[in-house]
Amino acid sequence: MHDEVLILGGGVAGCAASIALARKGRSVTMIEREPTPRHKVCGEFLSGEALEDLHALDIDVASLGAVPINYVRLAAARRSAQAPLPFPAASLTRKALDTALIAKAIAVGVRVERGRSVQSLKRTTGNLWQAMLSDGATFEAPTAFLATGKHDLRGRGRPKDPHQWVAFKMYYRMSAAQTAELADASELTLYAGGYGGIQPVEDGITNFCCVVQRRYFACSGLRWKGLLAKMQQDCPHLAMRLDGAEPLLDKPITVTHIPYGYLRRTTEDGLYCIGDQAAVIPSFTGDGISIALQ
Repeated sequence: MHDEVLILGGGVAGCAASIALARKGRSVTMIEREPTPRHKVCGEFLSGEALEDLHALDIDVASLGAVPINYVRLAAARRSAQAPLPFPAASLTRKALDTALIAKAIAVGVRVERGRSVQSLKRTTGNLWQAMLSDGATFEAPTAFLATGKHDLRGRGRPKDPHQWVAFKMYYRMSAAQTAELADASELTLYAGGYGGIQPVEDGITNFCCVVQRRYFACSGLRWKGLLAKMQQDCPHLAMRLDGAEPLLDKPITVTHIPYGYLRRTTEDGLYCIGDQAAVIPSFTGDGISIALQ
């Protein structure tokens, strides 16, 4: 199949690019390996910039149940410090956000191929970009966007992560008292070897994400239960937050080999690398989604 633009990846960056291009009259095909949007390791913080960009894409996050975030709080050991955010912010699960973005892409005329995995991307002799799928199908276009997020496409990998970061995500239903204490804040919990983020999302649920170096994970026996116990021991503030909390997933969502600080310096003619394939900002620092949207 031949279009003007081929986009590999249907996350935030891929969807934003596809919507913008389709609105300009381009014929766009977007290929996403997951059949339906799913939860991802993500802090799910929408900064003021992200909210502006989503508004420009006609995405109304309030109607999706987004929670307003007005404060940032840092917690280490038993101490915490809070400050008001200098801009409006919100919190929304990636599953809800990605669902809305893909629906918008389809509405503006993007051909979305879901549940299909790209195996390779190469330049043809006719100066087209050709994506080969796992089922043997091929898609071609003169312009391609690599928007596969934290997952590298074979043959186009980013450098290895020297610190061997491992990231985890779990949803909780916290106690009524702790839900009220967290309120409209995004909290960062700090411990030697890593850090985490806690913030409310829609439907009264709390998102807890953390990223740790493998050596820290190894000290807890390379098990989620042991890691959670160690983090709560090192940061009693986290233990307080999770006291009486009910985990809502059978096991945490995990991702590894995150090349923090990576910045792509070069690319090939007609190939645009966007989102985490262009640059990787440390997790939970508030600008990951806005960078992907930009």
